[in-house]
Amino acid sequence: MQKFVQCGYEKFDQVDNALIECQQQQGWDLFIAYFNEQYHVAINFFTEQEEVDTVLEMANAVLVNELGKLELQVLVGMPTTAIGTVATQPKR
Repeated sequence: MQKFVQCGYEKFDQVDNALIECQQQQGWDLFIAYFNEQYHVAINFFTEQEEVDTVLEMANAVLVNELGKLELQVLVGMPTTAIGTVATQPKR
């Protein structure tokens, strides 16, 4: 049996700061929000910068470090402009 951490708004600034630090190091465009008792993270990047799986692993590592073990819902889009978007929603 796996336990998943409750994702509360009180950790938003902590999560936001950690993702922004990663964003600055990686050169991503980042959007993070908290609503419906979930964190929503959208990362826009050029696919020539990184593979989608690599970006997902980095974002997941930041989220797990800040919030603990999470169940993620991942949505990935690849528009024709060669920009990938990874959106993660830690589920409760």
